[in-house]
Amino acid sequence: MTVDNRFNALMQLGLRTPYDEAVLALAPLRFYRNISGGVLVDLGSDGVDGTLQGGLAQDGYPLTRGVASLKHDAAEYVTFSAGDTPTITGDLTLSCVYKLAAADMPSTNINAMMINHHFDAETEASNNTYNLRIRNDGGTLIYRYYHESGAGVDDTVDFTSEVIADEATHLVLTRDVSTNTIALFVNGVKETGTYTNDPTGGSTAQLALGARIDGGSHFTNGLLSEIVIDDKKASDADAQDLYRVWNAARADFKYPIVEGFSVSEINIAGTSIAIDLSSVVDRELLILAVGKDGTASSFTDISGWTALTGTVDTGTAASMRLYSKVASSEPATVTQSWGGADDQKAHAIMVRISGAGSVLGQATTTGTSVSPQSPDVANSPALALLFYIADANRVALEDDNYPAGSTGQANREGDGDGVSIGAASLQVPVGSIGAQDWTNTLSLSEEWVGATVLIDAA
Repeated sequence: MTVDNRFNALMQLGLRTPYDEAVLALAPLRFYRNISGGVLVDLGSDGVDGTLQGGLAQDGYPLTRGVASLKHDAAEYVTFSAGDTPTITGDLTLSCVYKLAAADMPSTNINAMMINHHFDAETEASNNTYNLRIRNDGGTLIYRYYHESGAGVDDTVDFTSEVIADEATHLVLTRDVSTNTIALFVNGVKETGTYTNDPTGGSTAQLALGARIDGGSHFTNGLLSEIVIDDKKASDADAQDLYRVWNAARADFKYPIVEGFSVSEINIAGTSIAIDLSSVVDRELLILAVGKDGTASSFTDISGWTALTGTVDTGTAASMRLYSKVASSEPATVTQSWGGADDQKAHAIMVRISGAGSVLGQATTTGTSVSPQSPDVANSPALALLFYIADANRVALEDDNYPAGSTGQANREGDGDGVSIGAASLQVPVGSIGAQDWTNTLSLSEEWVGATVLIDAA
């Protein structure tokens, strides 16, 4: 499914993307973000508002663009009356974004209550029907979920996923009562656990955000945002999309952007090719592909660059080498050589990317046909950027040969007796998207090398 189709599917499910309202949640939803007159206002249709306690206020540094965050300090939290509290004993989705400093994590055997449906009495009416917290369990920080059944019988599920400090972190928790399964997605990565008894009761319990309902202990000392409470279970794909789309709208998020290409060629037989670096800006991520005619026996490593692959060749007529580098005071040019008596024609293409994190994966393949192909690379649970690179013997990779839907394209055609090279980028959704054909066909069946490089955001 393409990104656009995935967003359309989200809209059909009643989901909103942060690109139109900066809020994303399941419907019918209960979510809270805006502050007005001392209450945390529900933007759904329920009209359920929460009361700010202990001087709690909106933080001036939101975790998501255009969305209020609540900065909880010491005894600051939010409460909801029993009548305004959603009591949920069936399927469930909870979601939130938090940011806690390492120094503000809970001390030993104390909890940072994030979403807490609770009343401090061991009766069925006061049962907790959902609770999501960070707990310091004997010195180890864990995510913990629990609910109650009967007259206060606890069912607890602990997760081993790393508790992240000092940065905005997205959580989605789902409960499936048909299988007694709890799933937790930390920044889109899933972990599961099981419980014994479904929750019951809870009619007099109240909802608190950032503490126990009585405000006496177990405070979240940090930022909370994007609170979602729903009486449906999000699918795995929807849970990961909640993270993926939030990640694209987070206040400190940098999306990888193609800033430009540098293309070089030698159309006479030689033993090296120079790549122009004069337009490179420090901290850009550079991806370099060098393709040449003939066999690949003597490519030489470029000093200071990371070789993403060894030399990949078709056996007789085309070969390629891939590199990456974070730019830092680069020279005007860099040279790829292959030395010896192996004089060949060659092309090189370098991609400059800002807002990039790291190379998450790469793959190469070879073939002989009229249709070069860039192989599949499994994606991460976030918006990312793919680069497709192809190197074809003799015939030209032309402007209409790029993979469907790609942008940020550049190519250099061969002269009919060497190699041609091309590169293109594509923003991709969660998961593996499969191998990509270079569209249309070459004029002749020729040997080619195809590559795919996956870039994460900063």
